[in-house]
Amino acid sequence: MPLADLASRLIDIPFHTMFLVPRWYITCLSPVLHASGRTGHHAMPMKRSRLPRARLPMPLLRFVLCAGLVLGPGPIAAAISFTNRITEAGLVDLGEANGGAFGDYDGDGHPDLLVVRLGTEEPALLFTNQGDGTFSGVDTPLVTADQTLSGAFVDSDNDGDLDIYLVHYRAKDQLLQNEGGQYIESPPPPSFGNNGNSTSVAWGDFDQDGRLDLFATHRFAWANQIYTRFNAEGFSNQSELLGILRGGRDSFGVTAFDFDNDSDLDLYVTNLGYTNLLHRNDGHGAWKQVAEEVRLDHPSASVGALPADYDNDGDLDLFVINVANQANALYRNDAGPHFSDVTGLAGVGGGDRTSTGAAWADFDLDGDVDLVVANNGVANVFENDGTGGFADVSTRAFHGGVLTDESRTAGVAVADYDSDGDIDVFIAGAEGQSLLLRNDCAADAHWLQLKLQSGTGRTTFGARISARTDGGIQIREFAVGASLGSTQGDLLHFGLGSHERVAELVVVWPSGQRQVLHDIAADQFLTLTEPAIEHDLRISAVVVPDLAPRWTAMRPEVEVHNAGGQAVAEATVEARISHSGRQLYQAALQVPDLAPGNTVLLPFPLWTPELRGWHEFSFDIRIDDDLSMNNSWRRSHYLYPFEEVGSQLGVNSTGSGWAGAMADYDEDGDLDIYISNGGAYGREPNVLYRNDSTSFASVAEEIGLRDGGNGTGLAFGDFDRDGMLDLFIAKGGFTPPGEPNRLFRNTGGGSFTDVTMGSGLELQQSSFGVGVGDIDRDGCLDLFVSQTPGEQSRLYHNRGAGRFVDVAQKRGILFSNRFGGGSPIFADFDEDGYLDLYTGVFGTSNLLYRGVADTAFAVQPVGDPHGQTVGMAMGDYDADADLDLYVVNRNGRSILYRNDLDDATFVDVASASATENLAPGAGGAFGDFDNDGDLDLFVANVQRPNRVYMNGGDGTFVDVAWGLGMASTASAHGVMLGDHDDDGDLDVYMVNSRGANHLYENRGGQAYWLKVDVQGVESNPDGVGTRVLAFSRGRGQTREINGMSAFCQSTRTAHFGLGTATHVDSLLVRWPTGQVDRYLDLPALASVRVVEGDRITAVPDAATTTQAHRFSLGQNYPNPFNHRTLIQFTMPTPGEVELVLYNLLGQRVATIARGAHEAGTHIVAWDGRDEFGHDLASGVYLYRIQTGESARTRRLLLLR
Repeated sequence: MPLADLASRLIDIPFHTMFLVPRWYITCLSPVLHASGRTGHHAMPMKRSRLPRARLPMPLLRFVLCAGLVLGPGPIAAAISFTNRITEAGLVDLGEANGGAFGDYDGDGHPDLLVVRLGTEEPALLFTNQGDGTFSGVDTPLVTADQTLSGAFVDSDNDGDLDIYLVHYRAKDQLLQNEGGQYIESPPPPSFGNNGNSTSVAWGDFDQDGRLDLFATHRFAWANQIYTRFNAEGFSNQSELLGILRGGRDSFGVTAFDFDNDSDLDLYVTNLGYTNLLHRNDGHGAWKQVAEEVRLDHPSASVGALPADYDNDGDLDLFVINVANQANALYRNDAGPHFSDVTGLAGVGGGDRTSTGAAWADFDLDGDVDLVVANNGVANVFENDGTGGFADVSTRAFHGGVLTDESRTAGVAVADYDSDGDIDVFIAGAEGQSLLLRNDCAADAHWLQLKLQSGTGRTTFGARISARTDGGIQIREFAVGASLGSTQGDLLHFGLGSHERVAELVVVWPSGQRQVLHDIAADQFLTLTEPAIEHDLRISAVVVPDLAPRWTAMRPEVEVHNAGGQAVAEATVEARISHSGRQLYQAALQVPDLAPGNTVLLPFPLWTPELRGWHEFSFDIRIDDDLSMNNSWRRSHYLYPFEEVGSQLGVNSTGSGWAGAMADYDEDGDLDIYISNGGAYGREPNVLYRNDSTSFASVAEEIGLRDGGNGTGLAFGDFDRDGMLDLFIAKGGFTPPGEPNRLFRNTGGGSFTDVTMGSGLELQQSSFGVGVGDIDRDGCLDLFVSQTPGEQSRLYHNRGAGRFVDVAQKRGILFSNRFGGGSPIFADFDEDGYLDLYTGVFGTSNLLYRGVADTAFAVQPVGDPHGQTVGMAMGDYDADADLDLYVVNRNGRSILYRNDLDDATFVDVASASATENLAPGAGGAFGDFDNDGDLDLFVANVQRPNRVYMNGGDGTFVDVAWGLGMASTASAHGVMLGDHDDDGDLDVYMVNSRGANHLYENRGGQAYWLKVDVQGVESNPDGVGTRVLAFSRGRGQTREINGMSAFCQSTRTAHFGLGTATHVDSLLVRWPTGQVDRYLDLPALASVRVVEGDRITAVPDAATTTQAHRFSLGQNYPNPFNHRTLIQFTMPTPGEVELVLYNLLGQRVATIARGAHEAGTHIVAWDGRDEFGHDLASGVYLYRIQTGESARTRRLLLLR
C-alpha cells in the first residue's frame, strides 16, 4: 500500500513525517510522537523536551529521499563480513516485512524462519530450512490476521517443540500450538485480556513456580499485562493484582533479564517518549520499580532494549534502541548494581538516526559479542574490540549489494541458518527489501552453540550459562522476547576465538540446579538436558495467601510437589507469619508419603490477623534434599482492616452519583455526607445524610436542601462569614443549555434556604467542576466554576452580603469553544503567598493560573496536550514541604507530578512511582489512611477497579485496593476522605454511578494521630488556603486546608498520621493573611481547633507535665532546601541560646538565633543568607546550637 494511502488510518499525523520513516514506525509510533513528544519530565509550566518533528520543505524532502547512504568512516580492519543471500535462499515476495524469528519448529536441527508483516492482507509467513542454505515456504499461511508487529518461537506448553506467538497491531495476539509440525491456533481462555494494542512480549518463569509466564506491553494508555502459568490449564491474568507491572505509557518494548544476578528474571520496559521502567523481581510475585535507583530511567523515544554481557564481567549490560532521530544508548552494568551510560565511550550511539532493530552476537567468534543495528536508511555493524569499545565496521562488513539508497530496514533476527558455526542475520525490509546476511567469518575461529531442554518438567526460561576458556568467562541467558520485529534471548552461542575446547561449562537452571561440564570440544551444536534429580521435594505453589489477601481469618495452604525420582517420606512443612520482626504464627505439618511426580495440598491451622501493616509469610520444607532452592518460600503482604458499612449505616445511595462532600453542616462534631446524583441527568434527587453518631438519616428535603439532581460539582463553605457552612451546587453540565447553579444559605438549627436568586450565581449555564479559595485574601471565599465547551468558565468574586461578581475575564480566565472544563483546585503551589488555580481541561492541556496580587492571573498550559482531565488531588506526598499534584484523566494515564519547588518545576513521576492508574479515571484524593506519616492516594475509576496507592515513604507506591476490599468496578465518579466515626483514622466514601455508593470504615486504630481544625478571623472562616505543618521526631508533614478533590470535597480537617510518635513537637499554622501561629507539645490522639491569632505555646497533658524537656537539636526541614528551611530545638530550662551556621572550613557565616528562650520546643527559620544578607552558595553547612554547657551540631544541604 502506498505510504500516502496510510494517512487516512492514522490519528493526527503530519503528512510530511510519513516520508521520513519506515512503515512500521509510521503506523505505530508517529501518532504518539506527533501528539506529545514527551520525555517524562515536565516543568512548571510542565516543560517538555520535545521529540524532534521534521518540518522540511518538499525540495529538501526529495533530497533526503534520494540521497545515498553514509555507512560510517573509512575502512577498518575487521573479520566480520556479510553477504546478502535473500534471493539465493528462496526468501522472495516477503512483502512489507516488519521482523522475523528463527527457530527449529520441525526438529530437524536447522533453524527455520518466521517472517512477520505489517501490511494489510499480509499474514505472517513460515519458511522451512532445507539444510542446504535455502528455505521453502509453508503453503498455508499461519493466520489470516494481518499487521503483525512481532513474532517468536517459544515452547509455551513445555512439550519439546516450538510454538509460535504473534503480536498483532490492532488485533488480539495469537498463540499457535505446534502439533507434529503443524500449527493450530490455541483459543485463549477468557482470562486472557490482551486488548489489541500489544507491542511486545517477554517470556519467563517470573514467579519461579516452574511454569512459563508471559508479560505483554501495550501502546497508548493501555496497561501492560502479566499472565502466570501460561502453559497450565486455567492460567490467569494477574495484572490487576500486580498493579506495579501495569505501568508504562506507550510501552513499545519489554526485556526479561536478570540484571542483579539473583537468579530471577527482571523486566525492563521501554516507553516511547516517557521514562523507561525497570521492575526488579524480588521473588514469588513481589516486584519493585528501581529504574531511577539503578540509573536506567532513560527518558527518550525508546522502543526496545537488548541485554548482553558485552564486557565479559559476569553481569548483563543493556543496549537501548531509540527512534525519532535520537541516539541509541549503551548502559554498562556496574557493581551495586548501577548502570553507567557508556554510549559515547563505547562508540555505539549511531548518531541521530531512527533505529528499527538490533541484535547482539559474536559475529567474528573472538569471544565477545558484537552488535548489529538496523536504522531507517542505514545499518551499522559495531565490532567489539574487547576493551569496552566498539568499531563501526559497517562499510567493510556489508558488500555485495546489501544496501541501496532506498533501503528501509526494520526488525532483526539472528541464527546460524547455514550451520557453519557463525551467526547470520535476517533484517526485515519495511518496504519489500528484506536481507538475509550470511556471515562469511574467518574459518579458523572456534565456537560452541547450545540448546536447552527440560528433563524435570520445569521450564528452561531464565537459565544462565557460563563458558570458561583460558581467555576468560562468557555468559548467556535464555529468555525469549519479541519487540517491534526483533527477537532476543534465544541464541545460546559462544565465539571461542582460537580456543579449541571449553574448560568449564556451567548451567544454572531455573530450578536452582547447577550443572557443570568440563573439557567440552569446540565447534559443535550441543543439546543440554537438565539432569533428573533423585531427591527434590519442592513448594510448587502457595494457594493461601494469594497475591492480595484480605483482612480476615485465613488458613495458609501450600502445594507440595515431588519433582525427584524417589518417593518422599517423613518430610515436614513449616509455616511462619511475622510482623516487624515479631513472630505471630508458627505451625508445622507432616507431608504424606509422595511418589515421584505427585502433588499434595497442605492446609494449615486457621490464623486471624491482629496487627496492621506488612506481614512476612514464609514456608519451609524440612528435609534432606538434593536441591534446596525450592524448599523455601517468602513473600510480604500488607494487611489492614476496612469494612464496607454503607448499607449498615444507610448511606448506600443507589442513585447515579457524580459528586459528594463531607462536612459538619449542623456543627454537632461529626461529618455529614451530601451526594449529588448528577449522572441521573436530573431524574434522581440529591441526598444529604446527617450523621447521628451511630447511624445516618436522609434529611435533604426536611432541612431545605432538596435538589432535583443534575449536579456535577459542589462545595460547602461559609460564604457569608456567619460561622455556618453554606452549600454551592454546580448544575447543568449534562443538559445544555444547562440550568442555574444553586446556593443554599445555612440559617442555623440545621436548616438551609435557597438564596441563588440575586446572588449573581443564577445564570443558566452548563456548569461542571467547582473550586473554592480566597483569591484576593479579603476573608471571603470565592468560587471557580468550570463549564462545558462553548461556555466561559466563571470566577466569582465574593463581595460579601451574599453577592458574587464574575471576574473571569478581568483575571484572564481563558475561554474555549472546543474543550470543556474539568475540576479545578486552588493552592499555593509556588509558595509566593497567593493562591494559584489549576484547572483541568477535557481534551487538551490543563491550565495553571499563577496568582499575582489583584491583577490578572499569569496563565500557562500544562500537562498532557491530549489528556482528558476530570479530577485532581493535591498533597505533599514526599514530605518536602511543597504541594504535589495528582491529575486524573479519563482517557487512561493519570499523572503524579512532584513539585520541585526549588527548581520551579513539576516532574512527571507517575511511572517511577507506580501511580499511573491506566484506567478511565474520575477522581482522586490524598490521605494518610494508615497513620504512618505518609500521604496515600485514592483513585476512583469508571467501570474499572479503583486504586488505593499506599505510600512507601521512598517515592514509590503499592496498589493495595484489592487487599483492602476497595477494588470495586461500580463506576466510581468520586472519592471522599473523612473520619466519620471520629476514631482518629480516615474513612473512605466512594460515589458510584452504577450501583450503591460505598462507605469503607477504617478499623486501623494502632497508630497515633492528630486532627487539626482551623478557624480564620481575618482570613476566611473556613481557613481555606491555610498551610499547616506538623513536626514530630525531626520529621515534618504539610497540609493545606482545602478539601476539594475532583468533583468531591473531603473533610477540611488537617489529619496527621504520627506512627508511633506520642506527641507533635510543634505545629506551625500559616494563615492566608500571612500570619504564622505556633503551637508546641501537642499530644497525639487528640483533635485540636486553632483560631487565627490565638498564640498557644503549649498544650499540657499527663505526659508533658510529668516529664521534663530534654535538650535537642532537630534536623532542618526541608533538607535539602533552596530558599527557606526550618530548624527545631528543645530547651530543658530557660536560658540564653546561640544558633550559628558554619561552612566546612569552620568559618562562621550566619547567626540564625540568639538570645533568651523559654523552656520548651522552638522553631526558627533561615533564608539561606549570610550575616550581610547575601545568598550563600550551594553546599553543605554545619549548624550548631550552644546553651550553657550544652551544644549540638547537625549538617544541612543548601541547593541553589
